[in-house]
Amino acid sequence: MPNRLFPADVLDQAQTASEEWKEIDPKLKIGSLTQADFATKLTERQAIGAQLDGLDTQMTDNRNKRDAADAELWDDIKKFRSVVKGNYGDESLQYEVAGGTRRSRRKKPVRRSKAPKPS
Repeated sequence: MPNRLFPADVLDQAQTASEEWKEIDPKLKIGSLTQADFATKLTERQAIGAQLDGLDTQMTDNRNKRDAADAELWDDIKKFRSVVKGNYGDESLQYEVAGGTRRSRRKKPVRRSKAPKPS
């Protein structure tokens, strides 16, 4: 993510700063911010991170389920077209309606002659 307003390891730095703040002087204030307020913000950020990790796991799981369902549907489509082709033929209107390409409408293979080798 370009142009972040914070470093990539901000959570690690915040944990370190919170521990150091406790060690140095827990009563030290930065403006109206106390060490307890800072620790609360850090805990909230950690909870948000954990929630995002859970959502990432759910997204991955749902993508895998979607891909499995798509593969199953594709297998069923191929079976359907195969049955239509077997029952009506690969030149039939029914086969074309089922999504197949009629034999007469397929591209004919083109044979290319080999280029002569330069001497």
